[in-house]
Amino acid sequence: MRQVIFLDAAKADVAALDDWIAAKANEDIAAAYLDRLERFAHTLGFFPHRGSPRTVGRRKMRSITFERRYVLLYCVTDHAVQIVRVLDARRDWSGLLPG
Repeated sequence: MRQVIFLDAAKADVAALDDWIAAKANEDIAAAYLDRLERFAHTLGFFPHRGSPRTVGRRKMRSITFERRYVLLYCVTDHAVQIVRVLDARRDWSGLLPG
């Protein structure tokens, strides 16, 4: 099993999502949603290549959708899965991706 690591930009995405859900619903709903998202992300440690391959700039990455609402963009290394971003699947996020 590979270690799953949320990089800084992904941590910021999750924090913003937490704030947004807490404001729209409440903190308990936000905490439950983010718990599901983090548990889902950690399953990538067991099956890291199950997402769709994607090339971003010169980087080889993968993406996988969580509950049809958010896309986890990640890189697979020999020992880890690095979550690069957590982005709204309905949004045009091409300008937010690392080059």
